[in-house]
Amino acid sequence: MSLLKNFPSYRLERIVLERYGTFRDALSDLDDALNILFMVSNLTCTSVIDSDRVIHCRRLCREFQKYVTMTCALRKVFASIKGLYVQVEIDGVFPVFIIPYRPFQSVPRDVDQRVIKSFLEFYECLLSCVNRHLFHWKGYSYPPQYEESLEEKGFSVFDAFRLECKNNVSQLTVCGTEDSDFGVSDSAEGDKKVDHPNRLLEGMTFFLGREVPLDLFDFLIRSCGGNACWELPGTQFTDPKAITHYVYDRPNIPGDRRLDAEYVQPQWILDSINAGVLLPISLYLPGVSLPPHLSPFVNHENSIYRPHYQDFISEFKTSEVTAYTEKVIGQENTKKDKLDTTSQVASGDDGEEEEEEDKRQRALVPNDKLEPCNETQNRKLAKMMMRSKDRYRYERITRTQKKAMKTANRLLRRQEELMHSSD
Repeated sequence: MSLLKNFPSYRLERIVLERYGTFRDALSDLDDALNILFMVSNLTCTSVIDSDRVIHCRRLCREFQKYVTMTCALRKVFASIKGLYVQVEIDGVFPVFIIPYRPFQSVPRDVDQRVIKSFLEFYECLLSCVNRHLFHWKGYSYPPQYEESLEEKGFSVFDAFRLECKNNVSQLTVCGTEDSDFGVSDSAEGDKKVDHPNRLLEGMTFFLGREVPLDLFDFLIRSCGGNACWELPGTQFTDPKAITHYVYDRPNIPGDRRLDAEYVQPQWILDSINAGVLLPISLYLPGVSLPPHLSPFVNHENSIYRPHYQDFISEFKTSEVTAYTEKVIGQENTKKDKLDTTSQVASGDDGEEEEEEDKRQRALVPNDKLEPCNETQNRKLAKMMMRSKDRYRYERITRTQKKAMKTANRLLRRQEELMHSSD
């Protein structure tokens, strides 16, 4: 018992400040910290991770989300089976993290929770330092006051924070260390640089249905300058006339429809944020078949396969097209020609292409007058002159390119089949 009572206490703030010399260095390494903290904040307490640590992780994550909603720093979002991939911009750095859905699954038994706890201890200190720096940067004291009574009544967690202005903002303190922080010069440069806020949903009020994840979409809407509300038992949250959009994820809408409000599915918010423009609501009406939810983290500019909806969004921004069906019909012939081209490129390996070329030459020219193709011959000679290591790398590159072409060819064929079946 005496050993447990005299267990030494330690702090990791100095280690965090020594590892990250500047604030941008800490932001660049924030992805893993946010992933683990958001994962633990959605867990139940275990034998290794107690309930106090889970509550502390949840508090740190909400403080970070509160800063994102204040500055409208949201950039991209993608809904996957793992959770919600979110990209934010802070001081020119773009951290990407995952917010899991609720209810979250339990931790598997084959996972060593002690390893997670060792990383979690450091990441808690890192995010606490980052949150303190961000709130001081905006002129607020840290930690902000939080009223749990509002959360228990069903209100938004972001409305439960009470921010207090700091009297002396010039003297920043990070995790209780007054003599050092992430760097005064780095903070001074950050004050001059203002990130462009994302106010795509400014002036809009969204009513979220019961089937919509309230905490996730409340965060997304507020991060783009909008307001979110939902039904509270025995409480009138806001004036119904102030609601501009109703978000439902079911075909049957309860109650009477309002003619002066819009009704959309949740995917409209995600796709509009990624596109940077409000997409046509007619494609996202409750009960209709939704367009594909494209990942904003995949660049289709230089790829062989380019989805129809990506072309529609690009031209919709320039007001060249207004209906998605018109774009699909107009793209059918173009995609068919592109499919024929890619099928010729992606058919077979190197040996099969060379054999087919030789067969064509033998069919056109007699055997005694046959001359090998210059391109094939030059490629063979170049491969023979390569070192074994370079030849291995070249073959890996060609195999990767052919694999990508085959995948694009399969997607194009599937796309063409779907268009013919719809007709």
